[in-house]
Amino acid sequence: MYKIIVFTHGSLAESLVRTSRLILGNQPDIETYCVEPGCNLEEMRNGVEQSIRRSNDSGQEVLVLTDLMYGTPFNTMIQLEEECSFTHITGTNLPLLIEAINRRLLDGNSRSFTGLVETAKEGIVDSHVLLQMS
Repeated sequence: MYKIIVFTHGSLAESLVRTSRLILGNQPDIETYCVEPGCNLEEMRNGVEQSIRRSNDSGQEVLVLTDLMYGTPFNTMIQLEEECSFTHITGTNLPLLIEAINRRLLDGNSRSFTGLVETAKEGIVDSHVLLQMS
C-alpha cells in the first residue's frame, strides 16, 4: 500500500484528509504537512524528506499531493525529486484524494497513478451546464 502525503498552504491538507475520513473512514499511511506563516520551512522539508526516505527504504511507493503549482510545497517537492523517489501531483482537490485512497483500498499493490489527474479534473463541474445536459 502506497503512502499519501498531502502538503499544502495553511490547513488545507489537514482539512482534505479530515473530510476524506468522513467519506471513507480513517485510513493508514496518510500524512499532512502545512505551510503556515512563521513555520520553519527547512524543518518541514527535512520532515517530508525523512518520511519519503523511510518509505523508499522499506519499498513503499509514495504519492505526494500539493496544492499550488510554484507554491512553497510544490517547490519543496521539486527540490526533493532529485534526492528521493515519489510521484508528485499538484493542484490537489478532494476528488483526487478520494480517488487515490480508493485505489489503495481496491488494490493495495497497485502502484499506477495513471488517470489520477483526469479524475481530479472531472471533479470540477459547472452545475448549471450539468443541469442543462439532463
